[in-house]
Amino acid sequence: MVISDSQILWLASISITIALMASIQHSVINSRLSALPMAQGVAATLVMFALIGVMDSSGNLSLKLAGWVALLVGLYGFVSVQVWLNKWLLNAIANLLAILVGMLLLCIAAVACIVYLTIEWTLVPLGMLTLALLGYSVWWSVKSSCKNLEKLVVCIVPCVWICAIAVGFYSVFIALLMVSATIVAGLFLVLSRYVNTQKNCLAQLQELTDTYRDKTFQLKSELQEQQDAYETLESDVRERNFELEVTLRELQEKNQELERLNTLDALTGVRNRRYFDQRITAELRRARREQTELGLIMLDIDHFKSINDEYGHLVGDLVIQHIASLCKKLLPRSTDALCRYGGEEFAVILPNTPLQGGLQVADNLCQQIEQSVCHADGHQISVTASFGVHVQLVAQNNQASDLIALADKALYQAKQTGRNRVCHSAELSQTTASKPNDKPLLN
Repeated sequence: MVISDSQILWLASISITIALMASIQHSVINSRLSALPMAQGVAATLVMFALIGVMDSSGNLSLKLAGWVALLVGLYGFVSVQVWLNKWLLNAIANLLAILVGMLLLCIAAVACIVYLTIEWTLVPLGMLTLALLGYSVWWSVKSSCKNLEKLVVCIVPCVWICAIAVGFYSVFIALLMVSATIVAGLFLVLSRYVNTQKNCLAQLQELTDTYRDKTFQLKSELQEQQDAYETLESDVRERNFELEVTLRELQEKNQELERLNTLDALTGVRNRRYFDQRITAELRRARREQTELGLIMLDIDHFKSINDEYGHLVGDLVIQHIASLCKKLLPRSTDALCRYGGEEFAVILPNTPLQGGLQVADNLCQQIEQSVCHADGHQISVTASFGVHVQLVAQNNQASDLIALADKALYQAKQTGRNRVCHSAELSQTTASKPNDKPLLN
């Protein structure tokens, strides 16, 4: 048998095509087992090419040697693929050892046939062993595939290509049709698998998109609910804070009003003795701190007991109200404080006031009271008052009681010297220097 150059080229192209289709099918099906029949087909093609080379009757020694080398390489490749197949698929060591023993027997049988038998007898056992191993690998590949179309292509394509190699020695056109049909089937498998993969990817992407959209909508809804709840809570807090501020303001106003009522005299409406004690202490501290003069006027209504005895206590109360109202109007500064000290006695606190200023205020009050007439219960009552004035620059050891005592002594001096007059502490004589409590105060 003579092999032409076109047949050699045909065998080589078939081998290259099988190898390319094996790599494509492996990458698309994404399984190591799916490419095994293709690799088996490459090895089988190389074995057939070697056998044909050995059978060449042209006597070309180089071609025969090349055929023997190709035969050994093809068998080695075929056996190597089978070893790889069993290495990845078989977990049991016994099965792997059985395959290795079978391959060893295959090699021994091939060498024995070549040495002791003719070439025709060599083809029979080698072909049977090759087809057996090819069928075994195809069976394992079918088990690894999942779809019927993939199983069909994996089983048929290697067999068709081996038949195409054999037919190619008689009709290249038929072999070309067979190979073309398998290539089209393989491409269809590749494209269908690619399309299915893309569809699956798109479906997964759509599912992920829907899930993301649902999660986003859910998160937005929860965020909106939380924001609404926060705004509601914030509004409630603002409302409660406003109510609390209003309540606190009202409470402060009521406390101030209560404090004012607690420091007001119920009869006259001027400040009472409690306020006087607080104010004189505060003004004393400030005068000591600022090193300013502090003045105090003590006044007492003259002959008030006679008014009560003659007109009654109700008229006496009206007289006290008349004196308080008149004195409150006549005080020149808002910082001056008029207080009812007790009974018919009043006190005027004059912050930052020199002695001359205190005497002027007392003289003015004394004159205006004398000139005024109190209309009480149909009676026109003229009253007078006596005044005691004390002004000093407050020292560190001065107390409020010291100022009150000196002003009270000056008032006692005014009572002693005829009433309806103003006396200051500097005019006190030795005879009147004793405390007012030592002698009864003249009304």
